[in-house]
Amino acid sequence: KSLKNFGFKNIHIVKSQAEPDSNFPTVITPNPEKKDALKEGIKIMKKEDGDILIATDPDSDRVGIAIKNKNNKVMILDGNQIASLIIYYTLRMWRKNNLLKGNEFIAKTIVTSRLIDNISKDFGVKCYNTLTGFKYIAELIRKNKNEKFIAGAEESFGYLVGSFVRDKDAIISSSIICEIAAWCMHNKTTINNLLNEIYSRYGYYKEHLFTIKLEGIEGKIKIKNIMSELRKNPPNDLVDSKICTITDYKKSEKKDLLRIKKESIKLNKSDVLQFESIDGSLLSIRPSGTEPKLKFYISKNSTIINSYKTDIRVKKLVKKIIKKYAS
Repeated sequence: KSLKNFGFKNIHIVKSQAEPDSNFPTVITPNPEKKDALKEGIKIMKKEDGDILIATDPDSDRVGIAIKNKNNKVMILDGNQIASLIIYYTLRMWRKNNLLKGNEFIAKTIVTSRLIDNISKDFGVKCYNTLTGFKYIAELIRKNKNEKFIAGAEESFGYLVGSFVRDKDAIISSSIICEIAAWCMHNKTTINNLLNEIYSRYGYYKEHLFTIKLEGIEGKIKIKNIMSELRKNPPNDLVDSKICTITDYKKSEKKDLLRIKKESIKLNKSDVLQFESIDGSLLSIRPSGTEPKLKFYISKNSTIINSYKTDIRVKKLVKKIIKKYAS
């Protein structure tokens, strides 16, 4: 209904997933973060020669998309890529319409791509980083009454444009994503080309989330021990770039290893560690707040767009970290 209200007419619904069914028989899990959840939609996308596939979760707060690359092959975007597209396009439209007055802000979580920080800086808009959870972004909107909220994002496929809703919202996000697709078509380009344009301007970031499951009391102790070991013996580098800062959100402390100084963090305390390297790459590690899991967020910065070597390095880094601290 939202898409139709915005003027989109050529919409194909995935009939096998259109009606509510709490058993979710067509997917392993009804989460757009999982590629399996988009399989049925991709079949329809190929059959109808669609430009874009949109998949939300059952309560419509997360949204994933599939697009076509330059070879007309279907590719699924990750949460950081979708977030970067939404933020860049929205800021570009605000600038075009002379809406940027100097008191606007973007918000994202600390584990969401730093590409968004770079984009916001270029547009002269503040970018606030919050703890993981969209409630913290909502809190920013409520507290910062003298500033105008433009958009917010988290890498786990949650986005919000405007403050009509105070939580991540797949309805608004889907409408914006389709507007981006229409804008690209009108300008004789594609979403994939627009994403590469963003990388060219602000840097290529290859990001990966790796999760290890550690259940029960033993798992809980294991997670605690891993975090403790990381604090005592942190890694020295991220693939080929030396670590220059260590941020410990539990201690509310940021260490600058190059200038040998510390500074305090104003965010609430949380069991999260971040290791940043000289080239701008980032490793974030935190226990899940809802599941018996330990999460490793890798963000490798590269000068080469879509570099296969960067992809391989990121995967090797994940294996190296897991083997050292979680084996």
